[in-house]
Amino acid sequence: AHAAAADRAAAVAEAEGREAERAAGQVEELAREAIVSARQQRGEVLSKHHDRVVRLEREVAQAVDSSKWKIQEVVALALFAERTSTDTTEAAHLEAQRRVAS
Repeated sequence: AHAAAADRAAAVAEAEGREAERAAGQVEELAREAIVSARQQRGEVLSKHHDRVVRLEREVAQAVDSSKWKIQEVVALALFAERTSTDTTEAAHLEAQRRVAS
């Protein structure tokens, strides 16, 4: 009777061991799937951030180019105003000299 009880206990222990191995295999498979999913999500997040960084870099470059054109326009207008002012001053000076000479 003791031997039969021991055999039953061994069979139960063996069945429980197989069940534990099966459960451990399922946990391992779920862990692998979770790792793959996490890697995919990380890749998607990095891709989104990369795309955003590239877009922002492009916007900054466009803003810098636009600013350069605006600065060039302001410089050109300043030079034109200076030239016009100088021409007007010279013309007024020459007109004054002509009047004094006449």
